[in-house]
Amino acid sequence: MGLVIFLLIVVGIIVLIVWKNKQKKEKEIEDLKNSKVYELAQKIKDELEKKGYDFGEPHINFIGNAYGDLTSVLRSGNYKFIHIYFSEYRGVLNLRKHNFRLEKISKGGRCYGIENANIGIMVYSDEVSQDMPEYIKIAAEVIKNSGYGSCTQIE
Repeated sequence: MGLVIFLLIVVGIIVLIVWKNKQKKEKEIEDLKNSKVYELAQKIKDELEKKGYDFGEPHINFIGNAYGDLTSVLRSGNYKFIHIYFSEYRGVLNLRKHNFRLEKISKGGRCYGIENANIGIMVYSDEVSQDMPEYIKIAAEVIKNSGYGSCTQIE
């Protein structure tokens, strides 16, 4: 009988932990959807869609913390993308930045991306280009005009 009570207590604790983690995840995702960084990502998306890029709806994910991304396939048809990543947590973006840097190295340093120190957003492309593409420049201008200051190029 004592073993049954012990197992019920253990199961109850596990259910409580899972429930709290689910609540945390849902709250962070909702907070992200109501944040300034989400609003800024939507502004960038809207401006680029005026230029003919198609992003669709943002994907909101949760890996330790909430983050979102908007992706557009470039018109060249060679499966190259524009990525807009946003989060209120810098750690999530640091992982994405690391992945971009590895891709940039593999392409001879000819991929471009920007980030902003004042808000958790980064925009980059895996398209090989001699100069910074116009769509990256447009994103930097939207960020600057939104009051977050100048962006820096991801090296």
